[in-house]
Amino acid sequence: KQWYQRRVAITAGVTAPFADKFGRRPVLLLAMYSVMAVTIICAIVPNFTSLLISRILIGFAVALNVSTVSVYVAESAVNRKFYVISMTANSIAYTLGGGWCGVLGYLFLERIGWRYFVLLTSLPLFVIPTILFQFFLPETYKSRVEDQDEGKANIHVYSSIPSLESVVSRVAKLCLYSVTRGVPYYGAILLVPAIIRASNVQSPNDTSPCAAIHGSQFLIITAIFGGCHLMGRFIGYFTHSRISSATILTTSAIVCLGCTVAMVTHTDNFTVLLIVTGIIQMTCAASANETYIMGTDKEFFSHRYLAVASGTQLGVAMLTIAGGNVLSELLHYDTVIRIHTGFCAVALPVALLFYRKD
Repeated sequence: KQWYQRRVAITAGVTAPFADKFGRRPVLLLAMYSVMAVTIICAIVPNFTSLLISRILIGFAVALNVSTVSVYVAESAVNRKFYVISMTANSIAYTLGGGWCGVLGYLFLERIGWRYFVLLTSLPLFVIPTILFQFFLPETYKSRVEDQDEGKANIHVYSSIPSLESVVSRVAKLCLYSVTRGVPYYGAILLVPAIIRASNVQSPNDTSPCAAIHGSQFLIITAIFGGCHLMGRFIGYFTHSRISSATILTTSAIVCLGCTVAMVTHTDNFTVLLIVTGIIQMTCAASANETYIMGTDKEFFSHRYLAVASGTQLGVAMLTIAGGNVLSELLHYDTVIRIHTGFCAVALPVALLFYRKD
């Protein structure tokens, strides 16, 4: 999984020049066809080595899609209101994808085997959209003039075209916040092994500090946390037009810091771990929705820098996920929780930087 995430991160960061040179549509179609082809390869590979290679290739293909589709949606929006709805729907779709896999895994994984499961959870989501994209997907136009007034929330307006220095500053702040929020956000899922151990589900012979858990229990709890994640995305949508971005990010940092402190002081309490994990998922999902909207905002970065800025921020976020997983494997669970607390403490002053307009 970490190899997959790293390839997504690397490719997301370097896709922008290709999307700018060849257009959004060709890159999207290349990504869709590549994912379908590599998914089939992944389902028929003969051994673990070839499976690992195919997953790396899927990481490259998915990154082409993930980083370019956000820019495509942003550039296709006819006004600010439609843009916010579109980006929120896009982020919710990723959340539903995780829930989709969890539910199907619980129902079918042990019955049909992982090869058919890979095809079941991937191809239906790509075949029909790819056909539609091939025949009906137009290219975007960077020079499109949109209605600057309709549906726009004044608290998010950047009235002038930003300078390169401002763009670099904004990308840096988003990347810093993505790192400080991303480690506890996605690392919260790593509480699943501890929760299962607290329920005496894990084998007593397993002495690893944060071992991977397999089976229906893992899928059920993952689906529950996915539901919390989904609720957070909706919360992020409703707060976007009512609260400033800086306030949303700062509030999220404060709540997450309190939650991780609660983890440190109640490590062995099953109920606290479960509740706190759900709160972190909801809170971070709301702030992630805000940074996702900001990271693909034409006003925030201008058309000229949009693809590069969006891809950079997404690449850093994906590297953060992979780094959090590495921490969980190398360090003891208690140490990982304290590291998460440190990241949340740093996230607070980073969030305060967003009050300053570049």
